[in-house]
Amino acid sequence: MELELTEKGHTVTEKLMPAVSRALNAHLKGFTNEETTLLISFLQRMQQNGNTETYERLLKELENDEGCVLSCNNTPSST
Repeated sequence: MELELTEKGHTVTEKLMPAVSRALNAHLKGFTNEETTLLISFLQRMQQNGNTETYERLLKELENDEGCVLSCNNTPSST
């Protein structure tokens, strides 16, 4: 399946990033550079934790009696 943006969709996306930037700047008003850097660090760690947890949960769901069906830390068997 292939999806494409309409002309209106392209127009909206061109306006989106400046709007997001203005919103972020408004929310970060009064934060020092150090505080902003620290916040970004915390958010990145939260995202990484979520990604790791999600990946591990998916691996557990996809495991069967034969072992992993996706790449995992198990030693590959020789065939």
